[in-house]
Amino acid sequence: MAEQEVTISMEPAFVPDDQIEPPLKKEEKVPGAPSAMVPTAPGKKRLIFNIETLGVNPLKNRIITIGFQDSEDVEGNPTVIMLDSEEQMLRNFLQILSDEGYNELVGYNLSFDYRYILLRCMYYNIPCKEFFDCELYDLMQAVQQGKLAFVYNPQKAPNLSDVSDFLFNYPKPFTDEEMIAFYEAGEYDKVLLFASSQITRTLVLYWTYRNVSENSFQTSSSGMGGAGSSSTTPPPGEKSGQLTISEVSAPELTTWKCPVCLAEIKLAKGETPGACAICGNVMEKI
Repeated sequence: MAEQEVTISMEPAFVPDDQIEPPLKKEEKVPGAPSAMVPTAPGKKRLIFNIETLGVNPLKNRIITIGFQDSEDVEGNPTVIMLDSEEQMLRNFLQILSDEGYNELVGYNLSFDYRYILLRCMYYNIPCKEFFDCELYDLMQAVQQGKLAFVYNPQKAPNLSDVSDFLFNYPKPFTDEEMIAFYEAGEYDKVLLFASSQITRTLVLYWTYRNVSENSFQTSSSGMGGAGSSSTTPPPGEKSGQLTISEVSAPELTTWKCPVCLAEIKLAKGETPGACAICGNVMEKI
C-alpha cells in the first residue's frame, strides 16, 4: 500500500455498508437495545477496541489494523485504521482517544491489545498517558468467570468467534491465519471486513452481557419469567425450531373434519364438535 494522507473521522472507514454482516446492520440495533440498555456509569466513556496484527509477538509482529466504535453508538458502524505506517496508525488512534475523552476500553482478551499498543508506542517513543490511564473492561473475563471482579478457579475461556457463533450465529468470516494471508496478498478489503466484524462481535457481546448482568429479572402477568418474551433460549448446539413457552403450555388438540365439505376444526382433547358450521353434516375425528 502506498503512503497516504489520512483524514481522521468517526464515520465508517473503508468498510462499505453491504459488507457489514449480521447481527448488526446499519438499520438494526444491538439485541435488547435500546429499551434494555442500562445507562453507563457516570464519568465512564467506553470505547469498543480491537487490533489485528501479523502475529502474537509485539517485539516482532507489527499492528496492521486498529478498530474501534463508541460503546453507545449501537446504530453506527466500526471505524478501522489501516496504513502502511504503523507509527501513524498509533498516532491517529491516540489522537481520537484523547480528543473524544475516552477513559475505558472494552474488548475481548483485552490485555493482548492493550499490552501490544503500549509496547509499540514504546518502540516509537510515543507518549500515550491517556491510553495508559484507561480502565479495562475485558469481556473474555466476563465469559470466563461470570463476574468482572476476581473469582477463584476461573474456567478456560472460549475465543470470541465461538462465543459469537453460540450466542448470535455470527462467527469470524475466516481464520486469523487466512486474514494475514489476505493482508500479505494485498486483499485489504477482506482484512478490513475481518477487523470491522471483530468490533461488531465485541459490541453485541458487550450489550448482551450488560443486559443480563445489570437488568433485574421481570415476571410477566402469567407468572412465567422473561421480561415479556414468550420464547425460550435454544439449548447449546441448536439454533432454531424450539417450542415457545406458550406452545409448551397449550392444551393437546384434536382435529375434526367434515366428510362432505372437508371443513376442519381443532378442539381441545376430550371436546366434541356439533354439526359442521358450513354444511350441517356430522364432523369426524381424524
